[in-house]
Amino acid sequence: MAAMGSELGEHARQAIEDRRWGDAVEGFEQAEAAGEELTGPVVLDWGMARYWLRDLDGAVGLLEAAALRCREERAAEAEARALQAAIQIASWGGRTAVVTACATRLRQLLDSIAEGEAHAIWQWAMARMVMESDFEEGARLLDEALATALRVQSSSAEALALMALSQVDTVQCRVEDALRKVDAAAALALSGEVDPLVAGGVLCGIIWSCRNVGDWDRASEWTDVASRWADRTGVSMYPGLCAFHRCEILRVRGDLEHAESHAVRACEELADLAPFGYVGVGYRELGRIRLLRGDADGARKAFQLAVEHGVDPNPGLALLRMRE
Repeated sequence: MAAMGSELGEHARQAIEDRRWGDAVEGFEQAEAAGEELTGPVVLDWGMARYWLRDLDGAVGLLEAAALRCREERAAEAEARALQAAIQIASWGGRTAVVTACATRLRQLLDSIAEGEAHAIWQWAMARMVMESDFEEGARLLDEALATALRVQSSSAEALALMALSQVDTVQCRVEDALRKVDAAAALALSGEVDPLVAGGVLCGIIWSCRNVGDWDRASEWTDVASRWADRTGVSMYPGLCAFHRCEILRVRGDLEHAESHAVRACEELADLAPFGYVGVGYRELGRIRLLRGDADGARKAFQLAVEHGVDPNPGLALLRMRE
């Protein structure tokens, strides 16, 4: 963590090291209110503390502010780190405009800093942006991101690229190739050498890949691994997201009562992430569970909440209407 040099700064610094995110945010806020000059790297720490408290919009705003402050301070490396974090969080949250703006600025920085992790992260971000319109170009950029990550020896960028490439393999029905990349990405994510922001996203992606190839046993195992990792590292973001995967696994296995209770609890826990659409995914799953339990009214309400949170409720809603 970057130094602030005051008692308030020391309080925030220690809280970051102890992963007491609420205390860290309080320390940063008090320092700002006291008129302390917060450097770009300090604002970056503040933004990440906000992220681990599930304040995604607040985190992105602070990371953008950190990048601007680093630019004023002519701290290019720190600016790149702030932009990388903003890109990853906004990308996973579907904030395309933020990703585009931050990726554009990051690209401008790349020529002024030595080749490193930032270059691979930019290639990864560009791949995600172009994938929907040009799948082959997106896959090519991911190959480049992986090559860059290996060249600069960035475990975090390597894990991101491998995870994304495994999803490319999944879409193209290359199941064995996908699972090999999943295992490689998982090994990196759990190695302790990968940034927690990246590791959490990679673990979520692993569960996505396993469920999409129909390997529910492996998906269940990785959901448990991700929950233990979150507990061990002191982050509160990913356990809630893992709960959606857990209730989905319970549904597939036929344990509908526990699946519904897990889904309801997860939706309540992640209500503060509504702007990023995560809770909508939970309501869609809740609707599917209730439909299987014969609760048409409850399913309809859940599907409507999914729509209100910007998530397509199908195929569950279509099945419900077929039965009416």
